[in-house]
Amino acid sequence: MSLSKQIQAHPDYKTKVAENRDSQNRDLAFKKILDDVMAQQRKKELELYKLYAKDEGFYTALYNMMKMMTEREDLKVFSSQNK
Repeated sequence: MSLSKQIQAHPDYKTKVAENRDSQNRDLAFKKILDDVMAQQRKKELELYKLYAKDEGFYTALYNMMKMMTEREDLKVFSSQNK
């Protein structure tokens, strides 16, 4: 399962990120969920986790990419539900 799918499958994602209108709280919740997913990934891909945990530039790039990908997926889901 891809990282973006793992983020979206997190139990808090729908209520705390996808359906949250408060951008500051949504960003904080997204960061927490990304941290949880990456902690689980650590067992599978130690080198990826090391970059995530220790390289601020890598963390920022991954955070922005995952946020963009999950938001794009959310738009697809919401638009198909509203048809």
